[in-house]
Amino acid sequence: MSWNHRTTVLTSSAGIAAILAVAALAVFRLSSPPTVTQAEMVGASLTGPVVGQGGQPLTRMAISPALVITPNQLQIAWRREMRARLHIRMGQKPLLIPVSASVAKMWAARHLAGVQVVKMKYWVPRADVPKSVLTMAAGPELMASRRWVAHQGLWSPAEPRPMHVSLNYPLTRALAPLAKDGAIWVLQKNGQVLAAVGTQRMLLHAAPVGLSALPPLLAEAASDAHLKTVLEGAGGIDALAQKWGSGAERQALQNLGFGPASLGVVNVQSPALPRSIDSTLLTSGNGLSAAPVQVARAYLPLLNSQGRLPALSFGAPGAATQRTGIKRGAQEDVLQALPRIKEDGIPFRIWRPAASPAVVVEAKGGTVAVLSSNVTAESLPVATVLAAHHA
Repeated sequence: MSWNHRTTVLTSSAGIAAILAVAALAVFRLSSPPTVTQAEMVGASLTGPVVGQGGQPLTRMAISPALVITPNQLQIAWRREMRARLHIRMGQKPLLIPVSASVAKMWAARHLAGVQVVKMKYWVPRADVPKSVLTMAAGPELMASRRWVAHQGLWSPAEPRPMHVSLNYPLTRALAPLAKDGAIWVLQKNGQVLAAVGTQRMLLHAAPVGLSALPPLLAEAASDAHLKTVLEGAGGIDALAQKWGSGAERQALQNLGFGPASLGVVNVQSPALPRSIDSTLLTSGNGLSAAPVQVARAYLPLLNSQGRLPALSFGAPGAATQRTGIKRGAQEDVLQALPRIKEDGIPFRIWRPAASPAVVVEAKGGTVAVLSSNVTAESLPVATVLAAHHA
């Protein structure tokens, strides 16, 4: 074979090899799935920082593992298994699913097309801020499923936006140890929630109210000329229980927000009010159940000048949703009749009937705190904390 022939063969072989290499690379590129950089978050997760009064952050940044699932790249059998294991629905869009480290490790070991183990950064409550309260405060806007994107190796919300709420973090942190296995709510007279601490179950748990509702009920009665006369007579509260009437007393309870209610941003599954109110509700507190936040809200008409019941709010002041009929003179009479203490020169009224939620009122600042019945022994410490954080 001549050198010319050998050169031609070698040149041809090199050209063919180069063509095949280019073709193989093209095939590989065509067959490789595109890199996923956007996905839809599955489940509720804070999509931005939450800031309380005075600019105090209520959240902190956290990083955890997650799965990015591209449904159209998964084999049918794997799609079925992932639906069953992760309890998710799959459409056409890529999904971002927060998982534990052990779950992430399990799926990473399978090396499946369409499943990518990644890290995501998101926001979680700071210490002493109950997750359930932060969820209520953030509302559906901040918790909504939004577009998440990959950036510098981390997945995060495409448009993180801070949200400002009415919660007071220093007050929340100071009250948290006092709540123990119960619940404490602190409301401003305009309906704003300043603090809510305790267990998730107890925060919205309906329990017997006992005589905790008596002061606002008496304020309603004392605002009616006929009933005020009955109250001032010899029979007192016993005579009122007989004269008021079941229907009118039931309406008074509704005016104060008792019964199943949407309190603006909080849905409370309290029992329905009895069709017929027994007279012992006034004299011994029988037959009424409500969550601590409802009891706290029922005192707000004693603190605002119009005697109205505002909606709860974790942001701007709540709207004055309904009239109660409570007049200023009755407000003052009832508040002055409650036991009085002073903390750091600030007067507080405390109403702590046996086996009932306890109420701590700071009338001048327009603040009311309610403690669930299993932590009422902390009433005085709560007043001390409120005084220390008085605006």
